[in-house]
Amino acid sequence: MPDFPFKTKPFDHQREEFEISLRMPSRCLFWEMGTGKSKPVIDQAAALYMAGEIDAALVLAPNGVHQNWILDELPTHMIDEVETPTFIWESKRRKTKIFAEEYAAFNNSPGLPWLAVTYDAIMTDDCAKNVRKYLDSQRVFYIADETTFIKTPGAKRTKRVIASGRHAAFTRVLNGTPVSDSPFHAYSQVRFSDPNFWKRRFGLGSYTEFKSYFGIWETFKRRDGHQYPQLIRYRNLDQLHDALDEVGSRVLKDDVLDLPPKVYNKIYYQLSPAQKKLYEELKTDFVAWFGDGSSVTAELAIVRMTRMQQICSGYLPADDEKDLRLICPELPRIKLLMETLETVPRQALIWARYDIDIDTIAQALKQAKIPFVTYDGRTSSANRQKAKVDFQAGRAKIFLGKSSAAGRGLTLTAADTVIFYNNTFVLDDRLQAEDRAHRITQENKVNYIDLVAAGSVDEHILKILREKRDVSAYVMGDELPSWI
Repeated sequence: MPDFPFKTKPFDHQREEFEISLRMPSRCLFWEMGTGKSKPVIDQAAALYMAGEIDAALVLAPNGVHQNWILDELPTHMIDEVETPTFIWESKRRKTKIFAEEYAAFNNSPGLPWLAVTYDAIMTDDCAKNVRKYLDSQRVFYIADETTFIKTPGAKRTKRVIASGRHAAFTRVLNGTPVSDSPFHAYSQVRFSDPNFWKRRFGLGSYTEFKSYFGIWETFKRRDGHQYPQLIRYRNLDQLHDALDEVGSRVLKDDVLDLPPKVYNKIYYQLSPAQKKLYEELKTDFVAWFGDGSSVTAELAIVRMTRMQQICSGYLPADDEKDLRLICPELPRIKLLMETLETVPRQALIWARYDIDIDTIAQALKQAKIPFVTYDGRTSSANRQKAKVDFQAGRAKIFLGKSSAAGRGLTLTAADTVIFYNNTFVLDDRLQAEDRAHRITQENKVNYIDLVAAGSVDEHILKILREKRDVSAYVMGDELPSWI
């Protein structure tokens, strides 16, 4: 479709994908993170809608990423000629009257509706039932993003997602690391896109047959007499490569010369009920109350914004500054961070603002058995140097630091992913922290990820940083860059 009115100019690989696979019922985009795989599928959905071939779109994605589609990707890439009502499914609000009214209005809206659902939400019967109704009542362009979440064929989530895909008019799989842990993980991801592919291509009708074809197994016996199969080695991987090449396309950052050197993404999450309560109290009344009757007050705007940011991270000091408290046992921001790290294939930097952030992240990394080094104001000079050397040598996957302590003077080009767990209000802190990985000797494009509590002070901080950057660019006579 050479006359398609792209809203944003596609890179060569995006235009090629758009044209080649536009009318394919199923397609897998095995593009490395940061190569812009959301744009061609958004453009395809618009083109198919304009051609009268689909009526709606559905995005299934990890928590936070699903919001990114609605809040960032669609506004950036969806053409103005197509009206796009959107709805983000929130299971916690599902039983409220307001939710029901909003969802009914969404379903009755004109244009090309986009429904965003998480892999966690579709595990609930209520969400799964509504997704099925959404698929059965219209011709849907169904996008499954980061399909690593359905890599286990026997899992309930995987079975439910694959079953739902059978009712779509078009399916698209998006995942830059489909077989990072095991070639066997390709099985269910491809089955979502095309349920009969493995049977048609190799005559493999089950996961057991798939594993037997691409692996050599032996039966071992435990001391208790129980027998179990054990993988000896993989085989026929050249055939698996050809098969994946048949169902989709592969793009690496190193191979895409027309990509910008920096790629920015925001991943959203929702505050817990306890966080929302404290946040709204502080925002409205300048005072928030803990369950034991103690309180925190913040009449000054800068103090209030700091406290609100702390709430978003999951903790808050009472008026006695030493009385620092975690708001809830499971922190949504930590959960989102760990889910995000599952999609990061190589080394990464994680920047956080406060010591408690560093400690909380460190604990989560230890529990996940992810090797890491820390670098903050409490780190001795000797240990700072060791942290840098160990990270650059590949002995740690994660460099965990505070931008105020480690954001200057270090070369950390072993990383090509930089995650901002939270930000300060200081533009220089941000730019310095970004450039630790984006320096001479960096061979890969660098992907920058901000973790953002939707509708919170996190978004305001990013807005402040953008405005400061615009002013700085103007004063210095720089070309205004695309940034966060």
